[in-house]
Amino acid sequence: MEIKQPAPLSGAIGFVLITIFLDALGIGLLVPIIPELIGELTLASVSEAAVYGGMLTALFATFQFFATPVMGNLSDSYGRRPVMLLSLAAFGCSYLVMGFSTTITWLFVAQCLTGLFSATPSVAAAFIADVSRVEQRAKRFGALGAAFGSGLVFGPVTSGILAEWGTRIPIFVAAAVTFLNLCFGYFVLKETLPPALRRKFSIRSSSPWRVVLTLRHKPQMSQLLLVLLGVHLALNIVPAVWPYFTSYHFHWTAKEIGYSLGLYGAVSIFSQGFLVGKLAKRYGSLTASATGIVGLALGTAGLAMVNTQWMAIALIVPTALGFMINAALVGHMSGKVSPSEQGQLQGAVASIRSFAAVIAPATVPPIFYLFTRQPQSLNLPGAPFIIAAVLALTALWLLNSTPDSDQQSGIGK
Repeated sequence: MEIKQPAPLSGAIGFVLITIFLDALGIGLLVPIIPELIGELTLASVSEAAVYGGMLTALFATFQFFATPVMGNLSDSYGRRPVMLLSLAAFGCSYLVMGFSTTITWLFVAQCLTGLFSATPSVAAAFIADVSRVEQRAKRFGALGAAFGSGLVFGPVTSGILAEWGTRIPIFVAAAVTFLNLCFGYFVLKETLPPALRRKFSIRSSSPWRVVLTLRHKPQMSQLLLVLLGVHLALNIVPAVWPYFTSYHFHWTAKEIGYSLGLYGAVSIFSQGFLVGKLAKRYGSLTASATGIVGLALGTAGLAMVNTQWMAIALIVPTALGFMINAALVGHMSGKVSPSEQGQLQGAVASIRSFAAVIAPATVPPIFYLFTRQPQSLNLPGAPFIIAAVLALTALWLLNSTPDSDQQSGIGK
C-alpha cells in the first residue's frame, strides 16, 4: 500500500533536502573552528584539544546511535512532521548552547542534545519513502545523500570565511539558518503518514539492536543490514585515517588535505545525486549497490599500496562511489517494508551508520599508529585501508549471496 503524494509536494521535498543539507553544513562548519574553540575554553594545546574533539565526536555518535531508532519509531506512531520539526528546534538550541558556552562542559551538553534529537536523517528518509513510488526511491534517496554531501563540502569553506569575524560566528549563523528553516518547514511540510497506517509506539522496540532484530522476519533484511554495516565501516575508515595517512606518507599540509576531502565529497555528491539514479533505473538497485561496493573495494585496496600523490588523488574517485549504497540499497530495502514500518527501517539504518561512525574512528587511528610507529613498525601506513577493502569485499559477497527473485546484482556471480 502506498501513500498518495500530498500537494504541494515540491515545497516539502525541498524543505527536507534543505534540512539534510543544513545538518551536514553544521558538521562541516564546526570542523575548522572546534580546535580553536576548545582551546579558548580549556587553554589546552592543539594535541590536548584533539583529545577533547575526539571525545565530543564519540559522544555525539553514541547518543545518535541510541536515540535515532527511538525517533524513527516515534515518527511511525505520531507522524513525520512533529518529529522533524522537534528535531530542527533541538538542533537550533544546541547551536545556541555551543555558541554561548563558557566551559567545555557546555560543549558536551550541546553534543548530547544534538545526538539525542538527531532524527532528521531517518525521518527524512521515511518521508521520502512515504511520498515516492518504488521506482523513484533510489533517485530520491540519492538526492538526500547528495544534499548531505553538499553540506559537508560547503561547511568547512563557509566556516573558514565566517570565522574571520570570530570563532563563534559560524555557530550563530548555523543556529539562525536552522531556525529559519524550521519556520519554512512549519508552513510547507505536510504529514505523509495517515493515522490509519500508524502503529503503537514501544520504547522496548526502539533500542538500536531490537529495531534491527525486529526486521529479521522481512525477506533478506538481516543480510542486507549486514551489507550496510560492512560498507559504512569501510567508508568511515577513510576519513578517520586520511589526514594522518597523507601527512605521514606524502607530507601534505592541512590545505592539501582539505582539498582532497573536498574532492571526496564532490564525488559522493555526484554518485548519490546523479549516477545511482541512472544505474538503478537501468540495471536495478542491487546492481547499483554492488557497483558502489566494487568501487570502494578497489579504491581502498589501491590506497593501501599507493606510493605517488597523483595516484592517491585518483583513487579517491572509485572509493567515494561506495556512497551509492546509501541510496541504492536503502531504496531497495524500503520497498520490502510497509508504510507503517518505514520509520523503523530508517531508524535501523541510521543506527547502523552511527555504530560505524563510533567504531571506525575509535579503532583505526591506533591501528595506523601500530603500523607507523618508529622503530618497531612494519612501516605500512595503508594498513587501515586493507581492512576497509576486506570489509567492502565481505559486504559484496553478502550482497551477491542474498536470494532475491526480483533482481540480482550480477557482479561477482
